[in-house]
Amino acid sequence: MILAIGAFAEAFGTAGFRLPLFAGRDLFYWGVLGLLPLAAFAGALQLLISTYCRTVKEAQTYLSLLVFLPMGVAMFMVFLAPQPANWIYFIPIAGQQALLSAGSRLPFVTPLPMLATGWCTAVSLHITAGLLERDEIVYGG
Repeated sequence: MILAIGAFAEAFGTAGFRLPLFAGRDLFYWGVLGLLPLAAFAGALQLLISTYCRTVKEAQTYLSLLVFLPMGVAMFMVFLAPQPANWIYFIPIAGQQALLSAGSRLPFVTPLPMLATGWCTAVSLHITAGLLERDEIVYGG
């Protein structure tokens, strides 16, 4: 459900940026393949945090603070404008922001942000699965 809501929000936002940012590019590649792994990573990270927490109140506190992570990275990338080096594409949120900031100026589209974010999603889900195998997490002991 979280992935579906994230995918809908990402598709709606990408459609809003279609004309100025993606001129001459394939919207499917930039929108779905470029940003959909970020929606999956957000859902996997939220699931990991909520599984690790002992109470609903604790989980809500951590999840509300998690909202500031992509916002802080995006503000850093926009206002301080670092030169997009190759290593920045390996950081999940910063890679997508650099990809969007470059827009149509890139001669080719690099798949590194999608691969890095997909890898982080898989790691988050693997850790969550490991937590769900523990009895004290499932039964609250």
